[in-house]
Amino acid sequence: WLLLSVLVLRGVARSVAPLLDRALRLPLGALRGAVETSPIRLGLTAGALMVGMAILVSVWGNGLGLMREVVERVRFADAFVFKTTGLSPAAQDELRAIPSVRTAVPIGYLPVRVIGEQVFGAPGLGPQNVTCIGFEPESFFELNRIEWIEGEPATALPKLREGNAVLVASEFLNARGYRVGDTITLGGPRRQHDFEIVGVVSSAGLDVVTQFFGIRSVYMEQAVSCVFMDFDAVARWFDSRDAFIMQMDLGPDASVETEARIAEEVSERVPGAVFSSGRMIKHAVTQIGRTALAVSSGVAFAALLLATFGMANVVAAGISARRREFGVLRAIGGSRGVIARLVLGEVMLVGITAIVSGNLLGLHLTWLGTLLYRDMAGLNIEFVIPWLQGAIGAVALLIVIGAAALLPLRGASRQTPRELLSTA
Repeated sequence: WLLLSVLVLRGVARSVAPLLDRALRLPLGALRGAVETSPIRLGLTAGALMVGMAILVSVWGNGLGLMREVVERVRFADAFVFKTTGLSPAAQDELRAIPSVRTAVPIGYLPVRVIGEQVFGAPGLGPQNVTCIGFEPESFFELNRIEWIEGEPATALPKLREGNAVLVASEFLNARGYRVGDTITLGGPRRQHDFEIVGVVSSAGLDVVTQFFGIRSVYMEQAVSCVFMDFDAVARWFDSRDAFIMQMDLGPDASVETEARIAEEVSERVPGAVFSSGRMIKHAVTQIGRTALAVSSGVAFAALLLATFGMANVVAAGISARRREFGVLRAIGGSRGVIARLVLGEVMLVGITAIVSGNLLGLHLTWLGTLLYRDMAGLNIEFVIPWLQGAIGAVALLIVIGAAALLPLRGASRQTPRELLSTA
């Protein structure tokens, strides 16, 4: 791409130079002729400038695509209600009765054991608990995005509703070598039951929510994997109808004021319960991603600033090498402004070349990044063109290189024709 910048400069000179000639009131062909005298030097300078532009485009292209994928993967309910001591069936009914709440889905958390098996670690050292997540399958799947790694929803859901089947996390299968269709025994000291593994799932959204509330560290003891079970089956086999979280669907038209009113209702109806906006959690996730992108953008602008020092040296060297040319221009009637506009036009052509090359390289790196995420992490990242960030980077590049050229231009424009010719 560095070498290609020389060819890009020639193309830019042919297409853009006539427009700059008119805009800067220069003789037609002056800028193109100046570029043709030293295309390699100016092209490689544009190649150095394009690095910062390419970093900016690729970072934001992959970053925005990754954020969209993450936001979609962590799709969950509009709001949550959490209580440290659990939500009894009566409290669940109170929450369902709150106006503006379209649906309220309970999620129960219960540590259970895999009977006769050690799930993780050496015997006597690793934890034996797993986290039994009780949920209402149809409502839960409507509010949350569930990734089906193995198994089919059409066959798994009827078995879940019967109460003799579970879904498990992939870590569970990896640790013990189970497969879909195998039977496991779950329970405690007093009651146990056999369950068929009907699917392997993951829920990034539920992970985010439980980490947000701190439930894993406070309530799950040493549970290191999950099994998903029908909420009524948890009550039937393990005598637990309490929920730790209620997921709420508030509808697409719910406003901040509506959420505030619901939060007050929750505090009044269920003392000790904590209301949290799902939209706020999503905003926090998005904000973390944008902060990371902003930090990465600083690297791109740092590379751009470093390249501008080289640009200033190139401009100074170009002026020094063309002092005779500028002296002749001044001697035949050219004003100081003509020299300044000629050099500024060359700088703009180099900057435009850097913008074109940087965007092409950045999009190329973005495309490679999408392939890398797909092959290495299994993420189908969308190919995103960061139009706004690219435009900001282009404007910043032109401003910075224009400012870098001012000092050498100022010195050259102050000299008389005799001084220019005598020192050539």
